[in-house]
Amino acid sequence: MGNKSILVIEDNDLNMKLVRGLLAIGQYTIMEAFDAESGIQMAREHHPDLILMDIQLPGMKISYTFNLTPPNNIFSYLALTMPWILLLAYSISRRKLFKDAL
Repeated sequence: MGNKSILVIEDNDLNMKLVRGLLAIGQYTIMEAFDAESGIQMAREHHPDLILMDIQLPGMKISYTFNLTPPNNIFSYLALTMPWILLLAYSISRRKLFKDAL
């Protein structure tokens, strides 16, 4: 598994440490970004096999990431060409999550 790369986009140090520890077990190549902007840039440059992204990064909403209209078309491209798993570190109702996210 060591040849697979995973980009983790997470702004919380403790959450990043947890994810890093879990992924180290699988011997993946792990890339880390602590904000959405640098994470998107890393995704564009390195084309990871998987992206794990905190869905509540400051200044970022799910709808921005997966919006198919300009000016967010780079997010659309990444969303359509790479697999993503969205992370949430605390319990929240689905209604509130999607109301706040969109």
